[in-house]
Amino acid sequence: MQASRSSKSAADSPCDTSAQQCQDFEASAASNTPQLTFFYDGQCPLCMKEIRMLNRWNTSASVAFVNLLSTEAMIAFPEVDIDDAQKSLLAFTSDGATLRGVDATYAVWAALGKGHWMAPLNWRWLRPITLLAYRVFARYRHQLALLLTGQRRCASCELPAPPANKTDLKN
Repeated sequence: MQASRSSKSAADSPCDTSAQQCQDFEASAASNTPQLTFFYDGQCPLCMKEIRMLNRWNTSASVAFVNLLSTEAMIAFPEVDIDDAQKSLLAFTSDGATLRGVDATYAVWAALGKGHWMAPLNWRWLRPITLLAYRVFARYRHQLALLLTGQRRCASCELPAPPANKTDLKN
């Protein structure tokens, strides 16, 4: 990633201006260089469940997953305010754009070729609801994790290496 990143707002995301840009973003994910650096809460059981699933699909290394709570990993990103990033998902695109919340979620799924599953997040009539729902989820994710998993936080949530090829996905 570049040392300095432009500070684009969610409105500048590659996925909420046109369907063509979203398709272009998904298509560009086929290259071997990370299209996206995605930051996650490594102590959130619900977050880790999704990150593990996404990581299994990351066979072409199109996404670099970074645990916000890993001191070693975060040294490479001194511009990231960890407290702020804990409040809303954060991702950097390879061209330097900063994505947050719903836009970061859509971007990671799109980079892994699964954007069509998250397309409703950007439907014009549904977007205000998804933005509100995301804010509620982000704020109460640890309480929801306790309710759904029995754990508010996991002490040591590890992210395994992604499979080397698609045949590894069957295991």
